[in-house]
Amino acid sequence: MGQLLQFPSRPRIEPPGTPLTAEQREALRAEDRRRMVQNLAAAVFVGALTVLGFWVTERVMNYSNNITCLQLTPKSCR
Repeated sequence: MGQLLQFPSRPRIEPPGTPLTAEQREALRAEDRRRMVQNLAAAVFVGALTVLGFWVTERVMNYSNNITCLQLTPKSCR
């Protein structure tokens, strides 16, 4: 059978009526900043992979067209 992984739970945020200490507020802000940076890095990575995929596809299509042209009519290839 498979192994069950235990992930640590995130700290619970106090109910809206309970005041947070300055340290808790700063910890929450730091966590939010870290998450935003991670999300931005993931978006940039996915964008770069998408652009790279389109570039590779275009290069393979050009190569395939050139090979086909050379095999069928070598004198009329550009």
